[in-house]
Parts: sequence; structure tokens; C-alpha cells
Amino acid sequence: MIDFDHMNKALKCAWINRFTNDNKGAWKIIPDNTTAHLGGFSFLLQCNYKVKDLDVKNVPLFYERVLKYCEEVTCLAGKTDLNPNETFIWNNKHIKINNKTLFFLAWYHRRIYKIKDLISDNGKFLPFDAFCRTFDVKACFM
Repeated sequence: MIDFDHMNKALKCAWINRFTNDNKGAWKIIPDNTTAHLGGFSFLLQCNYKVKDLDVKNVPLFYERVLKYCEEVTCLAGKTDLNPNETFIWNNKHIKINNKTLFFLAWYHRRIYKIKDLISDNGKFLPFDAFCRTFDVKACFM
């Protein structure tokens, strides 16, 4: 008997594999644009997300399901980054406000992606004013 659920997941995982290769196919524009408010599909696939915590209300169902399957496979594979400084800040299931993951587009555009981007050379968090100057961002201290 054919297990359609497993076949569907396998096809989506194969799609993810094609999406993450170095090929610059024009077809990748659509998933990246529909998830641009979260950094784009390519970026999301690197994040430690849970789909339930993401703002996917305007994301086509196919891409939402692909993200869900990727989340399941990543979880099953035990993929974790043991270096906290290499942890992505955005869309991270462990970094939330009001049970929603964070994504600040302005900061993302300033190349602030990981914990290490918030750390100074001495290994401590950048002071607020130094952070704002370094990345030329406007931010509320809170």
C-alpha cells in the first residue's frame, strides 16, 4: 500500500534540496518573495524556527507546508548549532516576544543575523549606543 503522506514529505524534502543548492534558478524568486517579510525562503531554511511561531498568513500553503516538513526533518536529524554565537536571532523558536519569533527587516538589511553580530571584540554584548552607531540603526532601548 502506498503511504501518500510519506511520499508527499519525500517530494517536499527533494524540493528543499533543489532549492538549497547553489543554482540561481529564476523559480526561486517566488518562494523568496512570498517570505521576504521573514528574510526570504533561503534565509528561513537556515533558521531554528517553528512554523507555528512565524507570520505565514500570507505565505502560499505549499511553501508553508514545505517549511513545516523541513522543520520536522531538521528536528528529527537533530540539527543544532553548538556555538551560541552562530545562532540566528531571527525566526528562532527560542527567541520570542508574545510567543512570536522576531524578525526586524531593517536590522536584517544591516546584516545583523546572528548572536555574534551583537557581541563586541571583548566577548560582551555591544553597548546600546555602540550597537546603534556600528550598524546605523534606530532602535528603542527596550
